[in-house]
Amino acid sequence: MSDFNGKPFKEAMCIEAMRVFDSCSSQDCLEDLAFTFSQADQTVINAAAYIKSTCIDVTDVSFAISPVAFNHGFYAVDVTYTFRAQIEAYEAAGAAPTVVYGTSSFTKKVILFGSDGGTQRFSTCEADQIVTTSPTSGCSCCCCTAAMPCASVSVAAPMCLDAKLVAEPAPSEEKNVLITIGLFAIIQ
Repeated sequence: MSDFNGKPFKEAMCIEAMRVFDSCSSQDCLEDLAFTFSQADQTVINAAAYIKSTCIDVTDVSFAISPVAFNHGFYAVDVTYTFRAQIEAYEAAGAAPTVVYGTSSFTKKVILFGSDGGTQRFSTCEADQIVTTSPTSGCSCCCCTAAMPCASVSVAAPMCLDAKLVAEPAPSEEKNVLITIGLFAIIQ
């Protein structure tokens, strides 16, 4: 048993700390984002005279990371947001609304520095699903893999700036819901 600052400890631990190499703040106005609905909810939308969006949430975020050619250490990060909107559909003025839910997605691309240290990372599959590529230099064997950087996003609750009900031209009876969203995020 060893001693640390006068206090005994039984075993040593390693702590893995993720280092942030680059980040950017993102302020986007996603104008007229089209939302899709289930067949039952689309029937309600088609019968509506007007709509209101009462709540929009980010339900999922996915990432695609790839190295930027000719810029060693830089990576293109495609961040795909999935939104869920709660819509109040009114058949007439003064009528009680019917609440329906629609989904939409938006992809944002940023270029960030992700390190060019040539380090290797070996790990079992984790929740963040580490993606690996072949190293660019220093190793001639085919069994080594260099870890791609991990990406993360912190996103504020999206703001509904506008919601429109737009009818498609005849003969279709379909109506579309277009929502303008204010989105604030920090991508690392």
